[in-house]
Amino acid sequence: MVSSWTIWRSELSKRKLDLMEQMELRKAKKHWKAKEEARKEREEECRNIEHLFEVQWKAKEYAHKETEEQRKARDHLFNEWECIQLNIGQLSNVLAINTNELIKHDMQSDIMALINRKKLFANELNFN
Repeated sequence: MVSSWTIWRSELSKRKLDLMEQMELRKAKKHWKAKEEARKEREEECRNIEHLFEVQWKAKEYAHKETEEQRKARDHLFNEWECIQLNIGQLSNVLAINTNELIKHDMQSDIMALINRKKLFANELNFN
């Protein structure tokens, strides 16, 4: 027959083993939980870096688009300035050979208006 002391000792050993297993499980859970938290932190950091790069990329695209629009506007102004200069030259040539005073007066007025407009564009283009 098994003595109560042996049964008690056996139960005590069993409880001790159960407690040790529980402690190991807790330790393992803490370990995996720490690893999972570290992984989540790395993922969050990666998302933040991706977001930062995306914002920087969009800012660069916007700056490039703004620069391109400014260049196109400047090119348009320059083309207008060149056309005005050409028109002034053509009107001046026709004015030199025209004999009708009324037409000459109208052409001189047109030339003066074009010169003023040319000066306006030159100011916008910073030619002065």
